[in-house]
Amino acid sequence: MTGRLALLLAWTACVPSYIRGRVTDCRDSSPLEGTDVQLTAQAAGAQWPAQRTEGDGAYSFKVDDKGLMPVTLTAVKSGYQAVQKTYDSFSSSPQEVCMRPTKR
Repeated sequence: MTGRLALLLAWTACVPSYIRGRVTDCRDSSPLEGTDVQLTAQAAGAQWPAQRTEGDGAYSFKVDDKGLMPVTLTAVKSGYQAVQKTYDSFSSSPQEVCMRPTKR
């Protein structure tokens, strides 16, 4: 049993995790298309390509190493206030990032 547990723990440590969710408008929770989303980390070598949301507002970043945590998600869209959200751990459910329109 100990061997199986060690194998399971080793396999779990290698399974990639994701920071994922969708970007929405805070006023009505509608998805925001065309939002530039970037994931960054303090850890050396941590790098992910920026994404632009489509009609569903979804984003998803694969994080292969849990040692890269915490990571910071930055969402930017013209006409909205930029948002930064820090993740200290992974969540099995998608995370909503709500953006507020800028006042004119």
